[in-house]
Order: sequence, then structure tokens, then C-alpha cells
Amino acid sequence: MRAWIYGMLLSATACGSSSGNTKDAAGGAAGSGVVDGGTGGAAMGGAGGTSTGGTGGTASGGTGGMPTGGSGGEGGKPEACIPGCNGSELVICNTGGVKVSKLCDFGCDATANVCKDPACDLTDKRCNPSAPQQVQTCKADQTGWDDGETCANACVDGVCQVPCTSCNVVAAGLDFDRLEGLSTDGKKLIWAHDGFVWMVGTDGTGLHHFEPGNCLEPFQNQFIGSIGHFTIRGTDVYARMVSATSGARFLKRFSIDANAQSPCEVVLPFEPSNTSYLHFDRTESSVWANYGSYLTRIELPALATKKVPGPAGFVPSWTDANALYGAKTSGSSNTILRVARDTLTETVLATSVPSATGLLKAHAVWADAAYVYVHSNLGLLRIPQAAGTPTPIAGPQKAWEMAVDGSDVVWYQLDAPNVYRMPIAGGSVTTISTGSYRVRGLTWDAGHYYFMESAQPLGYGSNWTLRSVPK
Repeated sequence: MRAWIYGMLLSATACGSSSGNTKDAAGGAAGSGVVDGGTGGAAMGGAGGTSTGGTGGTASGGTGGMPTGGSGGEGGKPEACIPGCNGSELVICNTGGVKVSKLCDFGCDATANVCKDPACDLTDKRCNPSAPQQVQTCKADQTGWDDGETCANACVDGVCQVPCTSCNVVAAGLDFDRLEGLSTDGKKLIWAHDGFVWMVGTDGTGLHHFEPGNCLEPFQNQFIGSIGHFTIRGTDVYARMVSATSGARFLKRFSIDANAQSPCEVVLPFEPSNTSYLHFDRTESSVWANYGSYLTRIELPALATKKVPGPAGFVPSWTDANALYGAKTSGSSNTILRVARDTLTETVLATSVPSATGLLKAHAVWADAAYVYVHSNLGLLRIPQAAGTPTPIAGPQKAWEMAVDGSDVVWYQLDAPNVYRMPIAGGSVTTISTGSYRVRGLTWDAGHYYFMESAQPLGYGSNWTLRSVPK
């Protein structure tokens, strides 16, 4: 009986060893946190203990379980977070180094590591930068642009331009880079560019160009400005010219008759130290020149000159039967004056009238019995003849050049496609669509307005058309 009890105790000890081996394997699994280590130890230990008894369990469980569990623990470290783009997915690492992913609706910018903004709104249109006459529309996913129709004329802001049906072609295929003035006497239109003078009848006949003798050297870009610096009187052309070498200013005249022209002659040399401007008087056949501290009146075609005392720095830009209207300029501020023809009495109409900085000086463009109209800061002002506060006239905006014929004001914007027209007293604006990319030059006669328009956008060469539109 004692022997039996003793044997049972030995058997219990062996079983305890097998059970302890199982605990080691399980403990290895818990410590590593890896399934492989825990599973290997438990399976081998448990199987050994059950099949072969304590001895088998001890050998297989203790030896097999521990190495496998330890190896699994090393492999379980967190993967390093690397920010960037994975297709449309943006990967961001937070302060703990934990990877956070975000799906970008409009694509991922791998350079900046941010989601892209939409390239356009769904309703957006534009003109193709690589093919200026082609319309493009926004893609459905807002990531770019789809090609659309190709315009027969110009494409501006994603819209094909259509010339007005009343616009007539006076001359086409004019190739030049810089237009200097556009003027008419009601029978001929004349302008200059790149040292050449062009002339055509208002009916489109007789287009020709020439280089006036003795006019060019040493003069460059000699036809300066437009309205007020270039005019026709019969077969004579008068222009203000500037020497490219000395800066000296001249009033020159040359005659044109069909395709023949006479040499240039100096009508009046200006003093180089003075800033000199010209105004060709529509009321009488004369030219007014600002000559620093006085004015000079030149009768045409006799060329009789008369110096008259006038406001220092006064530049006339409009005349009627009774007075000269213009401005004295100081920096970007202007004083608008009326100067009586007969007495040269000066009346200040308004002060501190602004100019468009670095671009255009304020100048009078029309006067009637009640008001003087001034092109100022790319807009239009009305000033009482009795003097007073200038009042902006709604309508003209960003007006680069402006012409007034008494009833209407007409203007265009710099490097923009259309011409605009409205009553000078105010009212609705009429858009005269040119079908082009940009407009240059503006003048008028009794029946028409005239302007140049280009079928090519800025930077794509020059191909100009001279058009007229009935009043």
C-alpha cells in the first residue's frame, strides 16, 4: 500500500513538469505579443505532455517554445511613417509618428505633400494657352481642361468673338508692331508705325505707305501719341517728332498727293529744355504748342507763328470757338483750366484731378455750354463750366483711348477686344464687338468711328485691320 502511494506521488511530479513547460511556452507568447511564438510553444508543449508524458513535454516545450516566441517579439515593432503621395492618397505622419491617410479629391501634390485644389470650376471656360483660338472647358473631375471648339475669329475669356455686322473693313493685312496715331480729315485716314506713314481713303481705296524724305534720321518713333499730335490738313500732314539722339522736339510738315510725297520740313523747333505738346485746333486751322511758360499759335498753312503769354505748363487738349481747355500737371495730380481765346484769361475749373499713374495724363476731350469733359484715371469726369467738383460719369471703365463727338463718347481698353459707346451725358453702354483680340487707335468724322483691331493676341505677332462703324 505504501509502495502504491509512493508511485502515485512520482507520477504526479512528472505531470507537474509537463504542466510547467506549457506555462513557459504560453508565457513566451504573452511576452512577445506574436502569435507564432505563443502557438509554437503551446502546441509543441501541450502535444508532448499529452502524448509522451512529462519527459517529452519538457524537452519539446522548453526548447521549442522559447526561441520562437522571442523572435516573434522583435518582428512586431511599428513600421516607420514616410509622408508623401501614393496616387491620390496623401500620407501624413502625426506627432507620434503614426501614419494617417487622406484621399485627395483632385489629386495629390507630391512636391508640396498636400492635396491639390481644383484646377477649375465646373462652369469655367478659357482659351487654350497653346492654341489661342480654341475654347477649353473644365473637366468633370475638375483636374484640368477639355479641348472644345476652335473659333473662326478671336477667343477671349473662353468665348468666340463675332464681329459686329455693321463694322466695315477699310484696310486689312496691316503688319506692324507699334501704331502711332490714327487721324482723319473725313476723306483720308492716316497713321504711322515703325518709321513709315500709311494712308487710305475712308472708302478703302488708295492704300499705300511711304517713308517721308528727310524725316527719319536721326528720328526714331517720331510720331508720338495719337489725338493731338498728328493731323491732316488737305494734302499736308503735320506731326510732332522727337529726336532719338538729342531729345529735341519739332513740328514737321510733309505733303502727300496720291503716292508722291515731299520732303519733311521743320515748321517749328521746340526748345529741348521744355516739355512741348501740340493740339491741332478743330475750330480753326491752327496748331497750339505748349512752350514752357507761354503758348505758341501756328496758323496753317501759312505757318505764321505768334507767342502768347499763357499759364505756365498749360497743355491745351480741346478747343471751341471761345476757349482752350486743358490741364497743368504736377506729378499724378492735374488742374483743369479754361483759357479764353481773345483775352487769354485763365479760369480754374477743378484741382487735384487724378491721372492714371505712369500712363495717361488727365486731359479735356470735349466741352459744351454747361460742362467740360475730362478723360481722367481711365474714366470720364464732368466738370461745370462755372467750376466745381468733378463728377464721374458711369460707363467708361479702364478707358485707354477716348473720343467724343458731342453726342457720344467712344473708348477702348488696353489689349482688350471691343469698342464701347454711350451718350456723353450718361446712359447704357453699347458694345461694338470687333471679333478681335485687341484694339488700337481711335478717331471719327461726321459719319463714322474708325479703329484698328488685331486678329492675333499679344505676343503672337501683328496682323491689323482698319475698320469703320457708322454712328
